[in-house]
Amino acid sequence: MNRKFLSVLFIVTAILGLASCSDDDKYEGVGLKAVSDGAYVVAYGTSTNPANLSYIDYTSGESTTSVFAKANGSSLGTGANDGLVYGSKMYIVVDGSATIEVVDKTTLKSIKQIKTTDLLGTDLGTNPRHIIAGNGKIYFTTYHGVVAAVDTTTYALSNKYTVGSYPEGLVGVGNYIYVANSNYGMGNGTISAINLTNGSVETQAVSGVTNPVKLFYANNSLYVLDYGSYDASYKQVGAGVKLISGTSSTTLFDATMADLYQGNFYFVNAAYKANAVTYGIYTLATKTTTAFAGTVDSPAQIAVDPITGRVFIASNGISSETHKPDYNMNGYVREFTSTGTKVKDYVCGASPAAIFFNYGYEKVN
Repeated sequence: MNRKFLSVLFIVTAILGLASCSDDDKYEGVGLKAVSDGAYVVAYGTSTNPANLSYIDYTSGESTTSVFAKANGSSLGTGANDGLVYGSKMYIVVDGSATIEVVDKTTLKSIKQIKTTDLLGTDLGTNPRHIIAGNGKIYFTTYHGVVAAVDTTTYALSNKYTVGSYPEGLVGVGNYIYVANSNYGMGNGTISAINLTNGSVETQAVSGVTNPVKLFYANNSLYVLDYGSYDASYKQVGAGVKLISGTSSTTLFDATMADLYQGNFYFVNAAYKANAVTYGIYTLATKTTTAFAGTVDSPAQIAVDPITGRVFIASNGISSETHKPDYNMNGYVREFTSTGTKVKDYVCGASPAAIFFNYGYEKVN
């Protein structure tokens, strides 16, 4: 990987696509401000407990589980893994069912079920993983080394790009999409750069990065969440957020989950077989880590609302009999202030896999 590979300039219409231009046409000529009305929690589910979508309403301060099932009379399927709101629609990635549910974000009614195997074939289309959006398209990874671009009006495949092995998270930066290729945790993970202008793809290894799963962009730099590896006793080692510089990386802090908000990484380090779970905030400007006071029982995900700054950490449910995580029972999401003071707990489905936010725009009076 060379410097040209990482020549990042500016972020694509909001990294995760807050709204599409077509949805703002009715506000043409007036001022707009970005707003966030709530948080969605995607629960992966289990063989006995189907995938689930919950909603945390900021106005009422309450959460509702199974909102997709209640609106549509059917479950999401097996293994919901990610989601986002883009314009007037929501897109939910369902790994096990090889689908992306397109949902009206107001009514929660299903508009279209995109079968990723129909788009890409059975060899490439199974196991869709993560999603971003911009420029009237959604972009999602599948475990078979592909990033697919799909038009959000016609739902037709616009393009597909061959990337590295077992791609996971991705981020848009200028005319590029960067992809974290995990290699299924077998080591030798890579980073791919997709040039959206000419369709070319470059895939490179980065020294010190073995199992990349999520990417962030800030201050003209690219950061990766690396799950690390497992030693002979299956203890997870080397997990953390790392700054990528050419072919090298520098570990900023140890972590197994993280999110970025206004130059601060909020993170949890819950490494497998570790003696303790730690929580913290890493500030890019000062290169310092400060304590985050909040905790949960069995951390599963962390997310910070980029509009409001609300901090959410999801937890697996805990069995009252064994006092250990029970992945078949409902989990919960705990909201915190920016320093980690608990605000409230909200019920969600079993095995929470992702948290995303109900973005939109409103007129400025």
